[in-house]
Amino acid sequence: MVGIWGMGGIGKTTLAKVVYNKLVDQYESCCFLNDIRETSQSKGLSSLQRKLASDILRREHEEFANISEGIAVLQSRLRGKKALILLDDVDNVSQLKALAGDLRWFCPQSRIIVTTREKIVLDQFQVGNTYQVELLDEHQALELFSKHAFGDALPTTDFVDLSLDIVEIAGKLPLALEVIGSSLFVHRGRRDIWESTIEQLRMEPNMKVKEKLKISYDSLDHKQKEIFLDIACFFTGTDVRDVIPTWDDCKFFPAVGIEILQLKSLIKILDGNKIWMHDQLIDLGRHIVDQENYKEPELRSRLWRSKEAIKVLADQQGTSKVEAMAIFQEESRFIVKGDCLRSEHFKKLSKLRCLQLVGVGLDGNFQHLLPELRLLRWSWCNVSLPAYLHRNNLVVLDLSCSWIDEDWNGWSSLKMVKLKVLKLSYCPELRRIPDFSAFPNLERLMLYFCLNLVSVDPSIGLLKALNILDMRKCQSLRKLPKQLGSLEALTELIIDGTFIQEIPISTGMKKLEFLSANQCKNLNRIPESVGSLMKLKRLSLEGCCGLKELPDSIGQLNSLVELRLGNSGITSLPRSLGTLEKLELLDTSCCSSQEGEIPTEVEMVARISRCARLGFGRVKILPEGISSLSRRRTHYRKGRLQTLPELPSSLISLKVEGSTRLAFPDLSALINLKELYLCGDFKLSGECLAKLFKLEKLVLKSVSIISLPEEIVDFSRLKEIDISHCTELKCLPVLPSSLCLLKIRLCSSLQKLPSLSNLKNLLELRIDCCAMVTEIDGLGDLVSLQVLCIHDFPELSKLKNLCKAIESIPDLSRLQRLKNLILEGCDNLRGLNGLGELGLLELLNMNGCKAIEKLPNLSRLQRLRVLRMEGCDKLRRLGGLQELKSLQILDISGCKAIEVLPTLSKLQMLRELRMEACEKLLRLEGLEELESLNVLDISGCRAIEKLPDLSKLQLLRSLSMGDCENIREVLGLDELSDLEGATQFDIFLKRRTYTVAPGSPMINLAESESAIVLARTYVPRSDLGSEDAVLRAMTTLLDSVWRSGEQR
Repeated sequence: MVGIWGMGGIGKTTLAKVVYNKLVDQYESCCFLNDIRETSQSKGLSSLQRKLASDILRREHEEFANISEGIAVLQSRLRGKKALILLDDVDNVSQLKALAGDLRWFCPQSRIIVTTREKIVLDQFQVGNTYQVELLDEHQALELFSKHAFGDALPTTDFVDLSLDIVEIAGKLPLALEVIGSSLFVHRGRRDIWESTIEQLRMEPNMKVKEKLKISYDSLDHKQKEIFLDIACFFTGTDVRDVIPTWDDCKFFPAVGIEILQLKSLIKILDGNKIWMHDQLIDLGRHIVDQENYKEPELRSRLWRSKEAIKVLADQQGTSKVEAMAIFQEESRFIVKGDCLRSEHFKKLSKLRCLQLVGVGLDGNFQHLLPELRLLRWSWCNVSLPAYLHRNNLVVLDLSCSWIDEDWNGWSSLKMVKLKVLKLSYCPELRRIPDFSAFPNLERLMLYFCLNLVSVDPSIGLLKALNILDMRKCQSLRKLPKQLGSLEALTELIIDGTFIQEIPISTGMKKLEFLSANQCKNLNRIPESVGSLMKLKRLSLEGCCGLKELPDSIGQLNSLVELRLGNSGITSLPRSLGTLEKLELLDTSCCSSQEGEIPTEVEMVARISRCARLGFGRVKILPEGISSLSRRRTHYRKGRLQTLPELPSSLISLKVEGSTRLAFPDLSALINLKELYLCGDFKLSGECLAKLFKLEKLVLKSVSIISLPEEIVDFSRLKEIDISHCTELKCLPVLPSSLCLLKIRLCSSLQKLPSLSNLKNLLELRIDCCAMVTEIDGLGDLVSLQVLCIHDFPELSKLKNLCKAIESIPDLSRLQRLKNLILEGCDNLRGLNGLGELGLLELLNMNGCKAIEKLPNLSRLQRLRVLRMEGCDKLRRLGGLQELKSLQILDISGCKAIEVLPTLSKLQMLRELRMEACEKLLRLEGLEELESLNVLDISGCRAIEKLPDLSKLQLLRSLSMGDCENIREVLGLDELSDLEGATQFDIFLKRRTYTVAPGSPMINLAESESAIVLARTYVPRSDLGSEDAVLRAMTTLLDSVWRSGEQR
């Protein structure tokens, strides 16, 4: 039996039907029971039993009197039948018991496929083989949508941008993509209808999709629904541990609720304990809240739209229906004087339990107000607690990103007996934390990124319920109070990036499971008392360069699973490590101070079941016992090793780096190897790689190898090949079609690449500085390609013919998924056919392509954000430039042949415009309309005589116009308040004189045919009104130029 589970509409049934249809011919009896959940409710389980018996026995079966009779008949009649059965949309374990209660009903060769939204059903039935259906990636989602909207795998070029918008709105959910795509099929030539549909979808999800998803919501009990709606409206992306106390205090039983929501695929808890909910489910939850009362928001339970919340407060229309609201500063200004909400705004909100304020203050007398408030998030504000704010029920207080300090007026009034979570992270003014005795039940204290925090009050020892303390990146913290050692409930202590010298560990820390002190560069010792942490599972000391040794007592940590010492100053490992029977991960990578031999006791790594990364910079010999390593093992070797012992065939990852004198072992026996990273000046024959059929990633750097083995074409799991500085590499064989990434860099002897036409899965291709490669056969067939980079590094200009021999690139029009195209330094490249059809292209870099004279029309590249054509000497025009509405960066510096550009007025997203040394460029039409422009560089554009008025460019921060000898005036400069803290002046040497009018709307340059830029200076804006200050700065700079001998 195989169970397939996932959220509604994600494609469980579709996937199951594909498998079913592929297998159906192999079985004598088959049955597909569709929509079991709905059928069992409307017609009963007996009807499903009857259909199952009829299909398997291949004859119409009479109806069963009840479910028990059905089970008895199925058990007796189906025995010995080789059957294939698909049970679709099961939502209760009773359904499985009635239809396939015992696998012994069927012969051993039978297969049963179950689809469900409820993983708990599979768990209760003890289904051993389960598969969770994940969301599509962007390209899969685009292809699915396109098949329904266009009848093709890709959208037409004119509709790529709108198609991607719909994919994003639909959240890559297959059901939504199918429904929306099918509805737009008849309108596939009408942009107006598509744009209207997108606008509608942004406001409200598709009804059919919503109804499908609501099935899972309807199956929740009342308390689980409350948690679901809270997450949909406010808490997506929040650490679940920050909101559980609120739900717990409201008697929502979150431990059960969160588990049920996960089992129904309504949420996920990601790494870092962050709550994730699909966009479609967020829309569903918010729609459910809207349905509570469409016209009157004050009668809804949750007000997540700040504008609605503000209006309810402004009109004092709040009611006891409102349980949670969020208010943001930018939307509150139209009713809030001085960015403060007053107590009268909250008079009627007697049931409000969650309040989020961003950049908004509170003022007035809150006595008898907000009695049910459990959670208060208050950020980006000079927080000042109003008088008599009801705090008795507050369990979560988050003042992160506020300007509180140790003198804050709120400290004295903070008496919160029920408070369990206190977050003061990212508070830049906080230097000391006062008495903690006001929070006797505090469980989580978050102080991370308080950069100026210098001390923690000793009263922290009173927090007997504290289980998590996070002070990472408190860079001014140099000492922890010794009372920290008495926190008996503490399970996590995180002090990464602090400057402490010692950790106050004591026997009182009976429950500590995770201790992280990464990058504590001043930490110089771990006390012997660390051995008393009997529950410690993970100890991380990465980057502690001042730490030279570990105490022997570390061998007493019988619960230790992970020990991370990478990049630390550890010089030797204690022999007691050999006694840690539960250790799964040991990482000493990049411990460059380690010397001598590894003690034989550390041969215990043979027991390490997950990962051992051993990186001993000065170690010469490893113990022979390392060859007994078990299967799931990773090795990392670096430094002065002279010999390696025989490597175990169970090895799955091997990294050898910087060992130039290493006697390299035979790799052919490593048949389970998945990752191979070799960097060093040692010889390697292709034959020794020929048997590594399980390889997934191959990295070769500075290795002496002539060719890869011919057998590599059969490496069906190989995803990545990265070869660099292999100067003896002459050729590559045909590569496996499974390849997703291919990088070849600085392989100066490589003469020819194999045909790449079979690499249908290749996502990224980079060929950098390969002297003798003149063509790339099959490039036009790489239909999945997203990144193409052919690059010549300017810093390596002393090396000849690096990627310069390439004269042509195959037609690119089939590369419809290409996002980044980099063809830098290809001196002889003359054309680029198909470029204009790449509707998904976001970055185009052709710097230094000196032979290019023209490009195809660019008007269809509606997603292009970056266009770099620097140093394209022969380029004469950029057709379609005016239509690139997404363009943010345009650099055509050094394009000496360009005389005219299309009008720039439509490029409303353009932030950087660089066209230095475009000597023939005559004018810049539409420049005055670029209101998003931050940087403008027209230095050396000698043919330009006049610039338009720049007064609209209010975001301009940098203006460079040196050596523009024909420009007589620049209007509007005095109105550019955001021009950088220093205004830039280019200094010209004239035959007779030079003149600058600081603070005026123009820079007036004295007439001269021989103006030469000598230097550049900056004058603070505060001095612009002083002609003396400006001239003094310029005189100083000119004097320095003359003194340096650069007289012209």
